[in-house]
Amino acid sequence: MRALIGAAGLLLSLHVRSAAAALLDESFGDVSVASVQHGSPQVFALAVQPDGKIIIGGQFDTVAGQSRMEIARLNADGTLDSSFTSPFEMTSLGVMVQTLALDASGGIFVGGSFVVGGSLNTLVKLKANGSVDSAFVADPSLHFVNVSKVVVAADKLYVAGGGPGTLDRLNASGALDASFTHFSTSQYRANWLDFALSPSGSIVLGLDEVVVGIGTDGKLADAFVPVPAPSPKLASLSGGDVMIFANHAEINATAPDKRITRLKPNGTVAASFTVDPHVRLFLGVLPADNLLIEQQLSSGEEAVVRLALDGTPDGYLVPVDDIIRAIAPYPDNRVMIAGMFGAVEHQARTRVARLLGTDLGGGGLGSGGLGSGGGNSGAAGAGADSGAGADSGAGGDGGDGGDGGDGGDSSAAGSPAKAGASGKGGTSAGAGSPANGGATSSGGAPPKGSSGGCTFTRPGGHSSGLGALFTICALAWLGARRKR
Repeated sequence: MRALIGAAGLLLSLHVRSAAAALLDESFGDVSVASVQHGSPQVFALAVQPDGKIIIGGQFDTVAGQSRMEIARLNADGTLDSSFTSPFEMTSLGVMVQTLALDASGGIFVGGSFVVGGSLNTLVKLKANGSVDSAFVADPSLHFVNVSKVVVAADKLYVAGGGPGTLDRLNASGALDASFTHFSTSQYRANWLDFALSPSGSIVLGLDEVVVGIGTDGKLADAFVPVPAPSPKLASLSGGDVMIFANHAEINATAPDKRITRLKPNGTVAASFTVDPHVRLFLGVLPADNLLIEQQLSSGEEAVVRLALDGTPDGYLVPVDDIIRAIAPYPDNRVMIAGMFGAVEHQARTRVARLLGTDLGGGGLGSGGLGSGGGNSGAAGAGADSGAGADSGAGGDGGDGGDGGDGGDSSAAGSPAKAGASGKGGTSAGAGSPANGGATSSGGAPPKGSSGGCTFTRPGGHSSGLGALFTICALAWLGARRKR
């Protein structure tokens, strides 16, 4: 009997360990992003189209061995989309694409510093094939050294630039929106600027040494308390709070290592957010208000780590070997990452990769923020198990509402799962084709509301692991019967 229990425990332990590590989406292959002109290539910007294709922008000149100056489009499997070509030209200048945004018609706004038609440009709009859309002409008064961030909001385009840092709002044609005051101030230094739009339409600006609020008219908001923070990176939460990432000891003298902070809509610090001195980079906020950071582990290795809304890690951890510059949500509870890295989970992924997602499973904190809104939406790792057992992830109700789940595997805590209802049929990881209906939950994940670690299995991992366990159990039982 001891042999039976030991064998079962060992197999379950190995099963859980392999499940927790399976966060690289292997249906998205290694992208060969290279540069002859720039030396070490980087990808600074990502945009995901409704059809699942991915636009990448940065400092590179070839992708998959084909010439693509500073911008390219990838198919859903990571291969180069040959129907999209770059309009940018080779130059000795230090040019790059820094930011991308899509409008409702499929237009692609590109910001940075690049050469088009022999002239240096900082903001253009491209058509679906990569050619320049001549109907969009940025207002001549926009004398940016470069454009660092563009955000599309309905029929408006917010544009931030550096040197000096400024913020403008444009109409769809590229003309300045007369109802928005061009932001500039002598009160604060603004060589650098970042911004975040709140759900109400107000704006939070990060300047050289301070964070301020402005209204929908572009003027400083007196109700917002300025927050000292050097060159912060900003992101909005759905409830109106704003995340700040900076080396800002001034915010809280009792926690001088604090680098990431949540602010209330009036600029005051939200005390409920956990202080974490180990954050290396703040990557952004996912749609369900989960946070992605890059963190250096005690082993010295870099990793993508996900935080819950109170700042605590939820167990989602993906090793990477270098800096991440951009993230973008991808359908089926997945996320694109891009930057300087060459390996993810110790597998070759050159500058671009796609990660699977899992449910948080804790107190209604959402599904990981990628494509679904509820805490048990269970798109968890959607596609990787092709609907034949997509694990609903930590705390999911088995496969109930989880795109055909078999129920989650056990987390690090190993607590039993609730029985899941029959799944509705998942979608495959890469192509998104319909999959078989999900089986009923077989248990194993932490119950709804628990704080167990992330779990996810690769295709076949769940059934093959449990099948082997049942086989061992059966053999051990037969052996015990013979001894009697």
